[in-house]
Amino acid sequence: ILLSGPFSKTMVANSEGNAPDTAALIKLILTTLESSPNASIPNTTELKWKNQSVEQLAVLGALKSLESRNMVKFSSIEQEVWSLTEEGQEIVKNGSHEAKVYNELPPYGSPEDQGLTPADLATRLKGYAKVGQGQAFQKKWIKKTASGRLVRAVETVEDATQKILLQISRSGSYDDSKVLNDLKKRKLCEKTKKPSYKVEKGPDFALEVKVQETDLTMEMLQSGDWKTNTFKAYNFDAEGVK
Repeated sequence: ILLSGPFSKTMVANSEGNAPDTAALIKLILTTLESSPNASIPNTTELKWKNQSVEQLAVLGALKSLESRNMVKFSSIEQEVWSLTEEGQEIVKNGSHEAKVYNELPPYGSPEDQGLTPADLATRLKGYAKVGQGQAFQKKWIKKTASGRLVRAVETVEDATQKILLQISRSGSYDDSKVLNDLKKRKLCEKTKKPSYKVEKGPDFALEVKVQETDLTMEMLQSGDWKTNTFKAYNFDAEGVK
């Protein structure tokens, strides 16, 4: 498959990277359309580059370029998904606030005087101590002794918050709406709109992107190339330089 024109040089330079450049992305779209039984791409979220999802903003740029050549037709799809906030992403990486609180306390069964005071915990965990304590108390992971120190109330815990957020980050959803709303109240995830596109072959579909000429030259008239060359469409409504 040959991509000619302004895309070819960039493709040689950049298509080996982690994300496809415009030329590689155009090639991916065209070959996917060609191999599709229905000559369409139902949803561009299905496009994969080196087994990774493709950024939809980059897809839109490639589609507009192809649409300007009548090579494809496309329409927008808007889907609501759940995504993690910055705090939610931090929890996926390092564990929930309640798990951090639990892990800071001495092992289960240790003498109660080895427990930490709320002030000690706040010093160690900075801004996470208060919310972490609340969640850990709610889950009955920790307890307060008669002397006001915090100790573990159970021998082991499972960080379900981290696991659920990890699933949301991968799938954009979770099957329990109550859990989602609770995480939203904690500002760990939020509902966002994720754009994608349905793509079909256009009237001038081809696997090769041809150079679009901007001017009819004497050489083209003499050689007859003007009969087969592709010319860029002019916008007669555009205002010239004033």
